[in-house]
Amino acid sequence: MTLEKFLLAAVTIAAAAAIAASVPQPVSQIGTIDFFGYGALDAARLERVLPFKPGDPLPTTELRDEAEQTISRVADRPSVTVSSICCQADGRFSVFVGMAEASAPFIDFNERPAGDHKFPAGVLDVFKKMDQFWQAAVQAGHATEDDSQGYALLDDPDTHFEQIKLRDWARANFQVVFKILDSSRYQEQRAYAAEALGYLKRSPRQVYALVQASFDANGGVRNNALRALAIVVKAGPELISEVPAERFIPLLHSPEWSDRNKTALLFETLTESRERAVLGALHSEALEPLREMAQWKDWRHAQSSARLLGRITGMEEAQIDKLIAFHDVEDILKAIHSVPVRK
Repeated sequence: MTLEKFLLAAVTIAAAAAIAASVPQPVSQIGTIDFFGYGALDAARLERVLPFKPGDPLPTTELRDEAEQTISRVADRPSVTVSSICCQADGRFSVFVGMAEASAPFIDFNERPAGDHKFPAGVLDVFKKMDQFWQAAVQAGHATEDDSQGYALLDDPDTHFEQIKLRDWARANFQVVFKILDSSRYQEQRAYAAEALGYLKRSPRQVYALVQASFDANGGVRNNALRALAIVVKAGPELISEVPAERFIPLLHSPEWSDRNKTALLFETLTESRERAVLGALHSEALEPLREMAQWKDWRHAQSSARLLGRITGMEEAQIDKLIAFHDVEDILKAIHSVPVRK
């Protein structure tokens, strides 16, 4: 390339960048607003008092604070959280408003560990790149995930590459992963360890550690542990017996969205065999939160709860599949009324 052409190209690129910078970028918008933990309250009325609505830009921190205070006052609940989840098919966000249930069961979270264990800097760089590439893939709409091997692999090549690097390192250094998850006082380190644990070879020890981490004092650690556990036992159903299913039911009543969402995913696998004791426990101890979640307008995140309710009613799996395909939760909700509580 001649110097003249090089300078012309440089000017053209600089001009294009300046033009791009001057063009308003798409604003992240609210797609749906859903509630949980509201019990007998009117969710539609609660939505009307929010300071934002579907189609609005994502709420700022100040607007979220205002929303939480407003719902807390109107619903007479001491604790309310507003979460934004990316992304729906059209790129918009799902907003979830959660509140502490008036008579929620006690969740026995772990004590915070006091150790000083950390991942090496090079491994932390892998985690950070995974997060960065994964978020970009989700926002771009090409984050199809393959969980068939018992751990998450995205079809996005950049994320996939980092996930393989993490898998290989974690399997070669599994004792470090277990140690950090069990003993580190740093919640970010434990969250990374829970994620890494999902990439180990499947074993009862792996499942036990993920079960324990599912009750970590930090929500991010619980999210990663629950997600990894659901994927592990889905690929290795012989390990389902290692999971104390009824211990997880209180998490379906949690005021944190990720607890409810990931626990419903886990129960979707734990109930594939239609184990009567587990379905009976869900019916008697978690019917209300499952009903709430099954009616979410964000259908992607409602499906697990709808399927669980269908299984509680005794519906055939093919019938549940058909209803879910048509977003028809009403028939499932009607059927649940006729199911006697199992003792």
